[in-house]
Amino acid sequence: MNSLPALLTWMTNQLQAWPACVEVQVIENRPLEPGRFRIKVRARLVEPYQLQIRYDHNRGHYDYSSQLFSDQPVVRWDNKEDAGPVPTAPHHFHTAAGDIVESPLTGDPEHDWPLVRMVMEQFVTTHSKPPEQPDRFA
Repeated sequence: MNSLPALLTWMTNQLQAWPACVEVQVIENRPLEPGRFRIKVRARLVEPYQLQIRYDHNRGHYDYSSQLFSDQPVVRWDNKEDAGPVPTAPHHFHTAAGDIVESPLTGDPEHDWPLVRMVMEQFVTTHSKPPEQPDRFA
């Protein structure tokens, strides 16, 4: 997926087909120069969470971040150079506890999305607010 339309269509389709996703919003999709583009997509999940996915494509290479947040960041994967001494650097994961650890992500959206989705599903399932139940005895 080396074109903006192909990646954007693929990513929005993946998110819209995901049962945990309530709404998808394209925040940014713009070509930068020949061979370069940027996309940023935000998915509203169950309250209070959102997932933001960003890809900067530069002639076959992706800089990326996938971040779960609510009113503040929760967890994030990225390949920025701030990983420190992580064996998978520059690919790394920022945990909810604030640690920077190894990441199985590679920068290939098709490889990475199932891994991100799996962790998001686990996190959201265990940390989401339960739906309010009507008081049956009121």
